[in-house]
Amino acid sequence: MTRVRNLRPDDARALTDRYEDYEWWADRDVGAVREALAETEVVVGVEEDGKLVAAARVLTDYTYYANVFVVLRSASCF
Repeated sequence: MTRVRNLRPDDARALTDRYEDYEWWADRDVGAVREALAETEVVVGVEEDGKLVAAARVLTDYTYYANVFVVLRSASCF
């Protein structure tokens, strides 16, 4: 079953583990990812059968602008 949910700082380990195969992700550690999740208001993840397979962070002013960052998906999820 596919489920979309907000990600929290507690999800830092799962997010870091899921995407460590991406070369540009290699310098990110769990502590820094936890901090990024804590400081970003809108962070969503997609789970497939309870396993994190995709994530995105949104930075917005809630009026005019929004930027989506760090859109990641597992190669095996689609």
